[in-house]
Amino acid sequence: MCKINMDVLRAWVDGRVIQALGQEDDVVVGLVIGWVETAVEEAPSEKKPADPRLLQVQLTGYGISE
Repeated sequence: MCKINMDVLRAWVDGRVIQALGQEDDVVVGLVIGWVETAVEEAPSEKKPADPRLLQVQLTGYGISE
């Protein structure tokens, strides 16, 4: 059972992307939301949880280093 409210998470990610980049970027938001959705779907079947460092590496190419 997933307790993540994706609408709330999407709004939060939108705000953080605007804060980091100074503008809205749907590609970056989609990347983050897709990563979270995949991590949530695979969590019960994986023995090892998703590694957020991999997402950070992907976001560095977009100028987000936080």
